[in-house]
Amino acid sequence: MKAIVLAAGYGTRLVPLSNYLPKPLIPVLGKPLLWHILTRLKACGINEAGVNMHHHADMVQEFLKTQNTGIHVTVSHEPEILGVAGGIGAFREFVRTEESFLLHNGDVLSTIPLEQMAATFLSRRPLIGMVLHDCPPYNNVCIAQDGSICDLRDTLRPSFAVRRLAYTGIAFMNSKIIDFIPDQKACDLIPICLDIIREGKYQIEALIAKGHAWCDMGTVQSYFEAHRDMLIHKKKLIENIDMPDSGVHLAENVVVEEGVTFSGFASVGRRCVLKRNCKIHNAIIWDNVIISENAVVKNAIIGRGFQVNAG
Repeated sequence: MKAIVLAAGYGTRLVPLSNYLPKPLIPVLGKPLLWHILTRLKACGINEAGVNMHHHADMVQEFLKTQNTGIHVTVSHEPEILGVAGGIGAFREFVRTEESFLLHNGDVLSTIPLEQMAATFLSRRPLIGMVLHDCPPYNNVCIAQDGSICDLRDTLRPSFAVRRLAYTGIAFMNSKIIDFIPDQKACDLIPICLDIIREGKYQIEALIAKGHAWCDMGTVQSYFEAHRDMLIHKKKLIENIDMPDSGVHLAENVVVEEGVTFSGFASVGRRCVLKRNCKIHNAIIWDNVIISENAVVKNAIIGRGFQVNAG
């Protein structure tokens, strides 16, 4: 099975961070978010992935040239952003070579058992299998008694819905879905799914995940809190990285001089220099940052290449 990773968005909820890096490349424990997603897909047996790009496309393209996850990546550069369905449609030839594919949002990390979800999807053979979970603030997907999805975002308001769950940002799709998407046209997936539900010819089914870790990294707050949860509370959002006992994660080639103190949590990017007697408390520090002598970094995200001085 192939995968499509949606990575073209502007990351408006991540401003100002996304002014400097596209959302898929924001560092999570020293590695780009997209690297973690591709590594997870590879671990689940996926060898080919399509990645769309628009915002800071040159940065995404450069990363993908050296991503070293073992996945062969096909890219789709969108000069004008195409939306979710349009982004899928741009990969029509890529996905038609197999019966089905996995769709993964580019801002989601989770430990959802994708192989198990894929097996359930393939055994039931709906047109779409949306991976859902119970996340009360976002429970806007309605499910019927037979496990089919009967409404999205309270649009159709069916009387026979028995449960409400939230979309995880992961779905499995039969490649026939391409036939529902206009060629080379910007369009969203939700209206297409609602039309499929109304017509009733094809099924959109709920694939319900339980007992997993999950995070939408799409906002500054959720990005910051995810690091706290991983480093302090040992939430296992990333399966291939061992969490340090100290709550401090240092990437490659970090220089920590004498007298530096850490408290709370800290994720320090590659090639950073933490000079004498600086203090780091609850901080995410991107690559190539210099924290000057006696400087204090507290409850902060420091962007790539900045220098923080004392005072």
